[in-house]
Amino acid sequence: MVGRYATIKHLIHQFGQDLITKVPGIITKRGEYGDYLTLAGAPGLLVPARCADGRIFGLSIRCDGPGDGGRYRWLSSKHHGGPGPEMAVHVPRFDGGTHTVRITEGLLKADVATTLSGTLTLGLPGVASWKLCLPVLEQIQPGTILLAFDADWRVST
Repeated sequence: MVGRYATIKHLIHQFGQDLITKVPGIITKRGEYGDYLTLAGAPGLLVPARCADGRIFGLSIRCDGPGDGGRYRWLSSKHHGGPGPEMAVHVPRFDGGTHTVRITEGLLKADVATTLSGTLTLGLPGVASWKLCLPVLEQIQPGTILLAFDADWRVST
């Protein structure tokens, strides 16, 4: 199965149209044969953003080309009458220990760091949103917190 329409069609079959239309980034378009649901945004790698309970709260695209707006963009359906993404910390799927937790910028980076290191790595949308980690850290209660921000963290506000 390839293409956005085919992917959304598969998700509708699996989860139902009512649930799918509540996902930020799923939009209705008018085609040659009528209205259909598809995924908004530029071409690129789709990265789900998850809460501590595993629920997907938003979708981000790592764009194939930077274009206007940067390489990473949150998907939204707001311009089409649907929901926008929540602003929250990304918690990758992880079944290991949480005595040590790392905090970094970026969803994809958090997923890769968690997988390669075996240390749960929380992903922030940006260093200025560090307070989003506090409720998750309160829930996890790690003994050690590692910060792994990008080199530009000192100039971020």
